Amino acid sequence: LSQIDPVISPIPLNDSQIDAVLASRAVVTVVTGPPGTGKSQVVTALGASAWVHGQSFLITSTNNAAVDVASTRLQAIDPILVLRSGNPEHRQRLAQTCGQILQTPGGPGPSKHDRQSVMECYRQLDDLRSKSIERSQLQLDLLSAHVDLEAASDNILFTGTQPDFSEEPLIRRMARLSRKERPGWWARRRLRKVTPRVGIRSTSDPRALHRWAQAWLRMTNLTQRLKKLGPLTSALEVSQVEASWMNASLDVLQKCAALARQNGKSTLRSLADQRTPPRGRPLL
Repeated sequence: LSQIDPVISPIPLNDSQIDAVLASRAVVTVVTGPPGTGKSQVVTALGASAWVHGQSFLITSTNNAAVDVASTRLQAIDPILVLRSGNPEHRQRLAQTCGQILQTPGGPGPSKHDRQSVMECYRQLDDLRSKSIERSQLQLDLLSAHVDLEAASDNILFTGTQPDFSEEPLIRRMARLSRKERPGWWARRRLRKVTPRVGIRSTSDPRALHRWAQAWLRMTNLTQRLKKLGPLTSALEVSQVEASWMNASLDVLQKCAALARQNGKSTLRSLADQRTPPRGRPLL
């Protein structure tokens, strides 16, 4: 799968889980975490995405409990999504499961409109996620710039008025004039003319002017970028987009399962007719 294919998940996922699903499209991906951090939700989303995008998948583990947790989540949506096998007990249940699946009528697969709907919902959610991540990073950078501005202000005496955005060209000029550790006479002369116009009376450290100007320009740039992101998205709006995405995912996933029941009757009958082999002999 490519990165533009939508993540399919009928259950809620947080940002880290969505990132894990996207990262799994590489050749080899390792997702780790202590119990209760949502690894089985990631497996469920991986299985759902594989179904909708026409791929197969295998869930395997060194113990039955881990496979049971992952397979149960998918089977709760539709039993055909995962066919549990393994030891004789599970193989016996597999025949029963296939028989139950055959009793459920099949149906047509998802339409082009259904796939476009889940794609649109995922794009909206991805856009909200991207803006949220960008906003958080900008806020952290803005806090760092504010700390740098306060530190540089310790060696500067202000007149009491703070510069606004309209004075950005003057502060850029001041940053250029003060970039050297020992400004020349011409630069010092120009600084004496520029600094009063931005509310600076005097300083004992010319380099402090440069640090202050750089921090102020950084803060101005970050503030403007935050404004361009628009108002903060409400939690209600995010939850509504997530609900639409999950509902669209569930709808297209159930239709894929219905199509599989319709087209896979002969295979399901073959599995349902199989008997549990004696202990020690393979199933096939």
